[in-house]
Order: sequence, then C-alpha cells, then structure tokens
Amino acid sequence: MASLEQEIGQALAWLESGESERGFSALDSLVDRYPQNLEVAKERVAAWAAFGRLEDAEKELAHLLKRYPEDIAVHKAAVHVASQAEDVDRIIRHCNQLVRLGPDRPDSLEMAARVLGKFGQVELAASVADQLIAVVAGQHPVGHMTKFVLYEANGRLEEAIRAIEDGLKDFPHYPAFLRIHAMVANYRDDLDQSEIFARERASGEAVDAEYRPLDQWPNNRNPSRKLRVGYVSSDFRMHAVANFLLGVLADHDPDQVEVTLYQVWNTPDEVTRQFEALDGKFRNCVGWGLEQLFAQVKADKIDVLVDLNGQSSGGVPELFALRPAPVQLTYLGYAGSTGSSRVQGRIVDAITDPEHSPWLATESRFVLEGGMLAYTPVGALPDVVSRSTESPVRFGYLGNLFKISPSCIRAWKGVLDAVPGSLLVLAKPQFESVENRARVRTHFADAGFDTDRLELITTGFAREGFLAGYAEIDVSLDSMPYSGTTTVFESLAMGVPVLTVMGDSHRSRVAGSILTHMGRPEWVASTPQELPGISATLTADRTALSNLRQTLREELFDSPVCDCERVANGLEAVFREAWQAWCAS
Repeated sequence: MASLEQEIGQALAWLESGESERGFSALDSLVDRYPQNLEVAKERVAAWAAFGRLEDAEKELAHLLKRYPEDIAVHKAAVHVASQAEDVDRIIRHCNQLVRLGPDRPDSLEMAARVLGKFGQVELAASVADQLIAVVAGQHPVGHMTKFVLYEANGRLEEAIRAIEDGLKDFPHYPAFLRIHAMVANYRDDLDQSEIFARERASGEAVDAEYRPLDQWPNNRNPSRKLRVGYVSSDFRMHAVANFLLGVLADHDPDQVEVTLYQVWNTPDEVTRQFEALDGKFRNCVGWGLEQLFAQVKADKIDVLVDLNGQSSGGVPELFALRPAPVQLTYLGYAGSTGSSRVQGRIVDAITDPEHSPWLATESRFVLEGGMLAYTPVGALPDVVSRSTESPVRFGYLGNLFKISPSCIRAWKGVLDAVPGSLLVLAKPQFESVENRARVRTHFADAGFDTDRLELITTGFAREGFLAGYAEIDVSLDSMPYSGTTTVFESLAMGVPVLTVMGDSHRSRVAGSILTHMGRPEWVASTPQELPGISATLTADRTALSNLRQTLREELFDSPVCDCERVANGLEAVFREAWQAWCAS
C-alpha cells in the first residue's frame, strides 16, 4: 500500500504530466481522507497555485490562515501562492513567518531563503541562509548550497563563489560543490583554462574514486550494426538545452541509431511531452536512485551513452563513473571537461576547439563538421519589432549576469565610446529588485563605465517577457570570457545582430563559432580592441541596420546552424567512430 507521501507524489506527477483532472481529483481525495493533515492541505493549495487555479488557492489559503495562523505548513502554502502571484510584499511577510515559527527547521529556512532570493531580496535571503548554515552546523551541505543558489539567481558571482568556497571548507569532498567550483570558474576573467581544467579534473576524479566501473559488457561488438544510443539529461524540458536537442533528435536516422532518453532530476513539463512524442524510448527517471538508473541503462544494453550536463547542475556523473555503457561521451550542456577518465569523448567543433589549440580535457576530442549546434526554438517566437532609425543606438545584453566580467565591461565601454550617443541596455527579471539594480550599477562604475549610459530594464521570468527585451535594442553584445549560446541564437532570431570577441578556449569561442558558421564572420572580433571598430561600422548606416532586422531571422534559419539533419548525421558519425574504436580495442 502506498504511503501518504507517495500518494501526494503521484498526484503531483499527474499534474506535471498534464493530467490535471486526475491530479486535482487525487489531491481532493487525500484532503477528504486526511482533513486534519495540514501538509496535505498545503500541497493542494500549492498545486492549485502552480497549475492554473490561483483563485481557488487564494480562497482556501485565506481560510487556512484564519484557522491556523501559527502553522508552518500553512505559511509554506502562503509562500507558494504569493510566488505564483509574484507578490513580493506577501512573500517577505510569509517567509518571515517561516523563520519565526521554525527557527531551527532546515526545511522552513531553506524555503524562505530560496524564495526570497528568487524575488531579489538578497540580503534578507542571505541572512536566512546563514541561519540555516548555523542550524545544520556542518552536518549537511544544504545551507551553503542554498546560499549559492540565491546569489546565482541574482547574478552575484563574487558572493556565489564565496558561498561555494565556504561550503568546500566544511565539505571538501562533496561532489556537487566540486562541480560548481569548476563551473563558476568559467565566468572569471582572472583564471586561465589550465586552472579551470584543474578544477574539472578534481571534480571528476572525486566521483570516479567512489565508484567501481563495469569493465565487461554483453553488447555485440559488430562495428557496423545499428547502435543503441542513450542521452542522459535533466533538461528534456523548458530549458535552453532543449533548443538544440528537439530538432536534432527528430532527425536521427532510425537505421543508424535506436535512441533512448533518460530524464533525471527535474520534473517533466509541456516541453517534455514533445520529447516523449519523438521516435525512440523516453524514460522518466525523476526520483530514481542511482542503482535503479544504472540497472535500467544496463538492461537497455546502451552502446553509446551521452552526458548532456557535464559540470552543470542536474547531471548524474555518478552514473557515468559506474560506466554502464562501453562508450560514453559528453556533449552540449557544459563548456569544458567532465574531468572523468570514464567518459571517452567530448563533442566540439573545429572553431570552438581548433586542432592546433591546447586540448585540456580528460576526454578525447570528437569534431562535428560545420558546427556543433543546430537551433530549433522551443515554442513560437514573437514577431520582430521595428526600431526607429532616428533614436540613439542601443546596444544590449540579455544573458546571464554571471558572465559580465570586469574585462567584459571595459570592452563594452569601448563600443559605446566608438558610437557617440549610444546606450547600453541590460534586460533581466532580476532588475525588479532595487538591491540588484544598485549592485549592477556599482559593478559597472567600478570598471570605469559611465552609468548615465546604462539602462536597466525589468523583464518577466517567462520566456515571452524575456524575448520582448530584444525590441529595446539594436545590436547585442556578447559576454566575455564566457560567451553566450542560446542568447546568441535568440537575439539573431529576434532580428538583432550579435557582436563577439573570439577568445582562446571553448568557453569564449562558441558565439564566434555560431556567427562564423552562420556566414557572419564580420561580426567576430579577434581581440577586444577590434570590437569598437566593428560596432561603429555596423551601426553607421541605420537604414541598413533596420532592414537587416527584418531579414535576419530568415537568414539564421536558412543557415547551417539551424540544420538539424546536419548535426544529427554528424553525431551519428561521431558515435560510429567512437564505437568502432571500442570494438577494435
């Protein structure tokens, strides 16, 4: 017989998979069966708020607050509802209640810190996270992780780095902290690639040391047969990675590969259903333990297992350390190495990782000809919005705030200096917070930027609100040293050209690869010093720039970087090459 927790989980799973009537009915039944259980009532209110019944949630919540004003579960429900309504004042009020009522409860403190952080209340959230760290007192990493997440959500790199470094002092071998320590190094302009790789290798070796890998597999060693390929990701959902997977997976040749997708960690959503509808098998492994996931991959007799997370959050490096498949590769989700000796190959292209460049990775290099990416936007794109040719030129950036390094700000300053009267626009949902706006302005001023020429625009968290930000800018500027990927494609699709600087390692060459393979190498500078001249040339003829805005989307979609069949065929060639090498070993 299922436990109450399992029944709640099943109801929520139905809701997340789109079976609204079934999920809500199951929650109603649980409330009827357990009328005094406020955890059940909380879950129903939270589900109503999250899945389109906000009015019902508000009504029930008012009743619960009146009847149980001092109950933690009720205030958790109130935080859920206030979050869906994006009512910051209510969020603060109920999070404060969680802290007051549960000063020594890690679950209450973690929820308060994370939600406050998500909605830009950084200092308050950090104080709650510090309280959480004190409560768990070195017994659990949740406090340090919570502090990192809240700083990450607000683009505050220096504080995020300190949070992880403090975490590593208390938990020096915790795999998630080692991965984050490697990941955040990519954003820093004071570390070279060898220092980043040292962190990646430390992360990979720590996981490898904990698990004994398989060294024998029953797979038929025929080098020419159809291959069973497994993709493992937390992002078969509404996520940037989906823009580069859906179209490619749909174009795999079924005579060459039999595909199985393994969704881990993050719960499915409406985009997940698009992955489920593809030819091949889809396994929802959310909630599975490592042993069950390992057994499933073995049972599926996967020949080539592809990691799509790398050092990014949500991955399962422990699975790859166990080596359930004879050939294991990494692709797409991270800009560097897994650091693991049990992943044989990393898939890149000839521009992101030129043959003559240093190869700092534990994996072998596998090159996708013509570019490693093919973009298919998840969901419809809004129409391109025309801009006046008379107003000042507005350069812009809509990417990750972590990526705005001091050297990046200095390069952008050079661009504005070369185009008199121009402005720089940053558009992010985090700018709803006064704290965040003030911090960003200080960050720019410290790097010598004239903040009178800096405009901060608040967007919504939803994709539609984010993409609307491109209506406010004429030219996008890429970040450095960690260049953009999804934001580069989205900018181009919204009619806004992108300018980038080609760096010396993968993290700083992806945008350059995209633009070069698209057929726009003139938008790629070799050094930051070249960027102002390119900017001035592009914006000198405002009529031409306006006309380009109307044709750029079609140019993008007609180019090789949106050719999913090309990338699918290229991946199949890589899989075959890696498989044949194993067969011959």
